[in-house]
Amino acid sequence: MLNVQNYKVTPAKITFRAESTEPETKNNVELKPPFKSNYGLKTGIAYTGIASSFTLLANLANGLNIKNHIKRLEEKGKIEHSPKIQGDIESFRNMQRATKKLWITVPMCAAIMVGCGAFVDKLINKKHADLADEIQSKPGKEILEENDNADVSRKGNLYLKTNTGKKVGTVLGAVVAPILSITSLKIAKFKIHPIIAISGVVQGALGGLLLGAITDHCSNKAAEKYADKQITEEK
Repeated sequence: MLNVQNYKVTPAKITFRAESTEPETKNNVELKPPFKSNYGLKTGIAYTGIASSFTLLANLANGLNIKNHIKRLEEKGKIEHSPKIQGDIESFRNMQRATKKLWITVPMCAAIMVGCGAFVDKLINKKHADLADEIQSKPGKEILEENDNADVSRKGNLYLKTNTGKKVGTVLGAVVAPILSITSLKIAKFKIHPIIAISGVVQGALGGLLLGAITDHCSNKAAEKYADKQITEEK
């Protein structure tokens, strides 16, 4: 366990002192609001923008490809009056109608992904608020011993180092991704194979883990800077 007494001590106002380990309170320090993360939302928006762009391009390319197939078959049908050609044309037209329906699923998926990012932020910010309450009522050394997410910055200030994004992101990805995939296919009236659900769980979990890790990293760095900046401004 970390020993608070070994951290750098500043002569003025700090989060907790090496001599007493008692946290500063409202009686002697003007406490600022707890750090608030919005990196889950930012990560969700960035991912949604990239994913939506690729999805729209893929739908556009697929639509053009189907249109070209229909045109080619229609020209061939003028020469060969074959029932098979007419059947192929009808199949491609069904695919064309299904592809058009996929366009309406893009904003739905985007909104849900951004919402997941905001939800992760809410959980992280709750932990920041809880730590801020602990700092007002407990010695810094005690907080470090009891709270696994509490850490100390290079300047000796207490802050929250969370891994909530990775944990929650993995679960959300494993649940939300296959649901969105299956829902989109149902809207488009495509045939759903069980492997789609299985692969959706795996890919969603890995994607959620990656996005959660990015959120945690950015949030933790910002929280550390916020703790050090808060103390600097209070001097």
